[in-house]
Amino acid sequence: MTHLEVTPNLNVVPTHAKAKKGLGAETVLEELFVLLEDYGPVWYTKRHRDRVLRALRETAMNESASKGGRGKNLARAS
Repeated sequence: MTHLEVTPNLNVVPTHAKAKKGLGAETVLEELFVLLEDYGPVWYTKRHRDRVLRALRETAMNESASKGGRGKNLARAS
């Protein structure tokens, strides 16, 4: 299973960590992002992708700041 991680410089990169469990909005957003990236429907534009990445980065930054961490693993189903 592949995962995504938001790095300290706010890039989203693949990693090989364990899957995140949960049904929170963030988890669902991550899973939908992965599906869109994998299947690339015609209507899925750069604008859509940028919005999702911005939301994931903001969420990761908020969580990282609250925990005093530097990055966050984002689960990615493969």
